[in-house]
Amino acid sequence: AKKAVRGDKFLKFGVDMVISGYTGEEVREILTNAIESTFGRNTVQVDILRSMGGAAPAFGMIGTLVGLIIMLDNLGGDPTQLGAGLAVALLTTLYGVMFARMIFIPAATKIQQREEIVRFRNYLIAEGLSLLADKKNPRYIADRMNSFLDPAIHFNIDKMKR
Repeated sequence: AKKAVRGDKFLKFGVDMVISGYTGEEVREILTNAIESTFGRNTVQVDILRSMGGAAPAFGMIGTLVGLIIMLDNLGGDPTQLGAGLAVALLTTLYGVMFARMIFIPAATKIQQREEIVRFRNYLIAEGLSLLADKKNPRYIADRMNSFLDPAIHFNIDKMKR
């Protein structure tokens, strides 16, 4: 148990508060502040990546316009040069959509989901530690913690090895 606390700064912070004699409400309030501020800091990249995902197709369209201008500029001259302008027009649109849909938006979604999982885990830890600080009955703590979880993964206090 000490190893788990040592490796997890959030858990160590909470356990230190319980050991120091903070009330359950104080532990819950302080840990909730820590959870939300950490979540906010860690999801800044999500907003940036989503903005990039929204802007990439627009930049692709700008490239399309440039390609069309090149194509129209060569309209009166050599017909073999029309293909280069058309290629630029089509490729920039393709690149804009590909960067948005295959890189920026999936990366933003992955970061968002990862941080939401961490936030949920930390809320569970905060709830458990606040109940420990209030010296609640172990069965009550188990039932309260299980109320947040899928029934398939509920903890059964009666099946603990002694």
